[in-house]
Amino acid sequence: MFQKLKKCIMVAVTGVVLTASLTAGALAANVTATASVNVRAGAGNNYKVVTVLKQGQTVSTSGSSGNWTKVTANGKTGYVYSKYLSSSVSGSSTTASSKPTAVSASSSSSSSSSKRYMGNFKLTFYAGDSTTASGRSPRVNHTIAADTSILPMYTQVYIEGWGTYTVEDRGGAIKGKKIDIFVSSNAVARKYGVKYADVYIVK
Repeated sequence: MFQKLKKCIMVAVTGVVLTASLTAGALAANVTATASVNVRAGAGNNYKVVTVLKQGQTVSTSGSSGNWTKVTANGKTGYVYSKYLSSSVSGSSTTASSKPTAVSASSSSSSSSSKRYMGNFKLTFYAGDSTTASGRSPRVNHTIAADTSILPMYTQVYIEGWGTYTVEDRGGAIKGKKIDIFVSSNAVARKYGVKYADVYIVK
């Protein structure tokens, strides 16, 4: 009697373990980078870069936080902006969805493969100007000021997590890897403060 009971228990436990293993396998996911992209220590552009995913590199995921996916790559664990990942679960592939985390962009439709990475830039925000250094009137979600020795006037850039903007202004304090984004008011500028983001030249 006890032998039969023991055997039944062992069969039941084995079934539970097997079911758990199959479930875990079904949920396991790999992601592939659709462009060269930074892996950061935390879920945000202000965290330091711990490694870089090369375009086409496939890595495993272990969770997500907002628009960021947690991955393990090159022996490092960190977060990648989900827009630049294509995920596959149980053999089916889908592109990870994302949305801007702050100012809505005028355009973000350019493919990642056509962008040239310029580095991680400091972002500040300004308002109130009626005319830019280019002679154009500044526009929200369009105009930025930059160091024109790095990003020439009228260059279109993609700011990760923000969108596509055009260099139409410059300033004495805008030197090196710094971008000043035109916003609707000084209150909005104060609200955003200082941010950091990866910047790519679109054209």
